Formats: sequence, C-alpha cells, structure tokens
Amino acid sequence: MSQVSREAFSKLIHEHQSSLRSYIRSLGVRLAWVDDIAQETFILAYKKQDSYNEDSDYGAWLRGIARNLVMNEISKSARRRRLLDQRIPEIVSAHEDSNEVISLDDKEFNAQRQDALQACLQKLSERARIIIEARYFREQTSDMIGKDLAMKATAVRKALFSARKVLARCISNALAHPSS
Repeated sequence: MSQVSREAFSKLIHEHQSSLRSYIRSLGVRLAWVDDIAQETFILAYKKQDSYNEDSDYGAWLRGIARNLVMNEISKSARRRRLLDQRIPEIVSAHEDSNEVISLDDKEFNAQRQDALQACLQKLSERARIIIEARYFREQTSDMIGKDLAMKATAVRKALFSARKVLARCISNALAHPSS
C-alpha cells in the first residue's frame, strides 16, 4: 500500500474501528485495554502501510496486527507473573533478617510462600495493595504510580517500604504458623 494521506487513513479508522474493537474484545482482552490495543493497532498499521498488500482485506490485516499485539501482551503478562514469582524472595526478604531466610531451592516451601504472599496481599489496605501490584505486577516506577494515585514519588516509595515490611512479617508469621 502506498502512503495514504492522514485524511484517507482517518476514513479507514472510522470504517474499521468498531469491528476491530469487537474483535479485540473477542480475544478475551479486558474491556479497559480494548481501546488502547485498538489505538496501538491503528498506529502500527499507519507506520507499516507499505507492508499491506492492496489485494487483501484491510480489516483482516488490521485483525492480524491486533492479534499479534494481544499475543505480545499475553506473553508480557506471563513474563511478569514469572518475574513476580522470582521476586517473592526480594519482596519478602527486604525486611527479613538474613539468618531467617530459608533455602529457596525447596519447591514446597516456595509454594507455601506463594500462598502466604497471596493471603497477605489480601490483608493489606487497598491503597497498599494497589501500590504493590503496580510496582511488582506491572513493573511501574514510583513516579508512574504516583501520577496514577496523585502521590509524590517519595510517598510511593515510603508506602512500598511499609507494605513490604508488613508483607514480610505476615509471610514469616504464616510460614511459622501454617494453620493460622
């Protein structure tokens, strides 16, 4: 496809936006992310206009781009989950005494620690849980979190410090007293 004018591309967006959003939603994307992925699809399509074969269906080409973006997001989410699993010791041990740290080679212990972390996260205040999830699940910086929550970055870092301290105590207690 040769470079199209912005006006012509705007018409293509208007023509395909509804069906593209429906398609993205059908892929199981959270409703809050549909518009972002659709917008990213159109941006990428505009940048990659030269790779479009004019003999093919433009809507199908857009859906292919969107599908790839969604698959990339799924991969990123899985990677974030793995990183979180790997970071559990970092989150917890930030406030544990080094002589209390148990070997992380024990799979059963890691599973217990993961269960304890999940339970302890639920005990945090909503704001602390949001901050922890933003930092460790979505890998946001304290500046980014601060903007989202109307907080200064230093306040976010202090909240993270406090939340990690509470989590470390809660997890240590849960592991020491499994029936509690």
